[in-house]
Amino acid sequence: MTLATRLAVALIVVVLRAAAGSAQTLALEAQPATIEVPPWKQDVEARLVLRNTGTGSEALVEPKLSAFTNDGFAVDIEPSTTSARPQGQGSVVWTVHIKDIDKARVPGAVQFEAAFAIGGKPQRLYTSVKLQAPTAADKAIEVTVQGAFDAITESRPGVGYVLVTNNLDVPVEIKSVDIKQIPVRKVKSLDALRVEPGHFSVPARSSANAEITLEAAGRVTPGKQPLVFDVLAGWTQGGHAYERHLMVPKDATVGVFFESEVLKALGVPSFLLLPGCLFIFTMQLLLTLGLYGMNRHSKPPELPVTSPGFWIIAVTYSGVFAVIYTWATHVDYLTHYGSRDLLNVWLLSIAIGFVVYSLISFGTARSRRLRVPSSRDDQIDTLLKMGRRGVGIHANRVKFKIKEVELTAFLIETIEDGQPKVWVAPPILATWSDPGAQATFVKLVDDRATATVIGETLQAGKAGGATTEWVRTASVQNPYHLDVSSISEYQAADQIVKTV
Repeated sequence: MTLATRLAVALIVVVLRAAAGSAQTLALEAQPATIEVPPWKQDVEARLVLRNTGTGSEALVEPKLSAFTNDGFAVDIEPSTTSARPQGQGSVVWTVHIKDIDKARVPGAVQFEAAFAIGGKPQRLYTSVKLQAPTAADKAIEVTVQGAFDAITESRPGVGYVLVTNNLDVPVEIKSVDIKQIPVRKVKSLDALRVEPGHFSVPARSSANAEITLEAAGRVTPGKQPLVFDVLAGWTQGGHAYERHLMVPKDATVGVFFESEVLKALGVPSFLLLPGCLFIFTMQLLLTLGLYGMNRHSKPPELPVTSPGFWIIAVTYSGVFAVIYTWATHVDYLTHYGSRDLLNVWLLSIAIGFVVYSLISFGTARSRRLRVPSSRDDQIDTLLKMGRRGVGIHANRVKFKIKEVELTAFLIETIEDGQPKVWVAPPILATWSDPGAQATFVKLVDDRATATVIGETLQAGKAGGATTEWVRTASVQNPYHLDVSSISEYQAADQIVKTV
């Protein structure tokens, strides 16, 4: 290698080293970049570091730090006396205070700008400090509400507890626990709301609880009631006194004692329909028991719960009853009611059902006496009732069993579709002492006179010594109310009245 070549290589190396030595690395760092703000802190502190980590000869001139935020924080920047070295690991450090955290939005952020000049050219670097709430595990005070609040009635209060966990290194005083509820139409469904003890202390890094008792009012609006437990906590830390309201939402289900059991047993979907259903159920029960002889009808009126007619009557009656009850008691049980109202509705609806049933029974008593058969009817009464119901003396004979004994009898009324029972009677034997009257009677029977005419003729013949009796051989002893399902055979029509 010649001398000239060696000088050229050396010159290139010197230039490259000079270029490499003039490189500078600049950075703006936040320490820490993210701050978790505990509830008891009103301000936090951070450091902003402008680093000159290169080996260049250019120095940083007049470095300045400014801050801006849209989240409502107040920022104070302390002046720095640290200078940036032109070489080596030089840096500028500012201490910043972020304040008014309780008035700001958290999570939020503060943006910082470092402005300076280097080599006569202005430059800027940016970074940010993020502020956020602590994670759940790091909450200063945790409050939970536990308990059986799903079936509160006047006689069965809801019982639970409020649990306070103190994650601080100082004791916390629970000054009060206030239970707030939203009244419905100015009526509060929960009356006695108690927390015992109402004031207690929670040691550092510990937990404590207080018992909750929720009692329903005399009249409630059944259903879920939104509650808010407002826990007022206070403590002293670092020479500062702090106080916080901690809110815990909780739902409580309020009802009326024994209401759900009654509605479930009766199959009624709502208390609002209970009056109408009880009204109909009462009359159905009295009809089944046969009070005032109403069960002598072979096809009594039926109103099953599945029929539209049942609900038309039940809903209409319930609406009228609610209006009258509100007018009489000044209590609108459509919105709120209690066990006293449940008892009143129960007794009044049953009483009204009994009264209406009685009025219908007494109003139809004469018609039943004239038209509906009875086991106490004699032969003439049976014939007259057959005539009034349009049944002739040529009636169908049916075969059936009673206690495994096979019997026959005459149908003394017409069987309709869906009719559960029918009246039957044994044959009638008429005995005449006057041959002329007997001949006249026989002609009426042969000519198929109506049952009314035959009955009136026999009634008139009693004065002349005519008699009637039941022919009970292989038949029932008197008019009998027979289950239609027990009939095994329908025989041809025959004369129910015979004469000798």
